[in-house]
Amino acid sequence: QKVLIVRGESGRELMADGLRAAGVIVATVPAYRRSVPVLTEALAQQLRTLLQGDNDWIITSSEALRALVALVAQLDDPALVEKMRHPHRIVPH
Repeated sequence: QKVLIVRGESGRELMADGLRAAGVIVATVPAYRRSVPVLTEALAQQLRTLLQGDNDWIITSSEALRALVALVAQLDDPALVEKMRHPHRIVPH
């Protein structure tokens, strides 16, 4: 059997290693790169707007959640940092 895993540039090998151990031929293709954006004024305003509303957040990884919290901390607004600690969040990773 053959499997193709499409993942981030620095993706983990856990799934690939498990498949290989089961005798599967595994190929991986890096399809994206993880990086934290620079907090521009436009991004800061977008974050402020999002945090002022009642939103549910779907965040695709614990790494992305840490990056988002770090960006909010850069806004230098303790009320927004506190609000980021209490939204409804779904983090499937």
